[in-house]
Amino acid sequence: MKKLGRFLASLVVAIVLAVVLGTFIPRPLLPAAAADPVATRHILVLKNPIHTDIAIPVDDDVRKRFHFLVDSGIPADMAEVRYIVFGWGGRAFYLETPTWSELKAVPVMKALTLDASVMHIDVAGNIVEPHPDVAGFDISEERFAALLDFIAASFQQGPNGPI
Repeated sequence: MKKLGRFLASLVVAIVLAVVLGTFIPRPLLPAAAADPVATRHILVLKNPIHTDIAIPVDDDVRKRFHFLVDSGIPADMAEVRYIVFGWGGRAFYLETPTWSELKAVPVMKALTLDASVMHIDVAGNIVEPHPDVAGFDISEERFAALLDFIAASFQQGPNGPI
């Protein structure tokens, strides 16, 4: 009986330790080496105190693919735009929590449970690296295309295309 108790206690400790380590240790621990450095794209993950966004480098193909953003008032076609920035989150949290000082319990609970998802889209010029709030990643062309597909699929579709 004592052995079973020690085993169960060890199991609980191991699970708690795994959860704690998985939460606090950044992943990946080591950057993945690119198989072909010529065939990669450099994307950025931007953080601020409330949200995290993905910055996609703009080229002619990206401008064409997301041209509908211009029709929505986002100046993605301007020459000085170097990145289109995408972020996702709970609708109530995005709309009701512009700063930490305005944090309320209801939007947090909605974000953690059943809230509608919304997208935050912006544009940016040059983004300085290295910077504590910017993480850069080199991804293959294949993964870059999959990321663009995922982003495009995130938009609600209307009768005339994405909205």
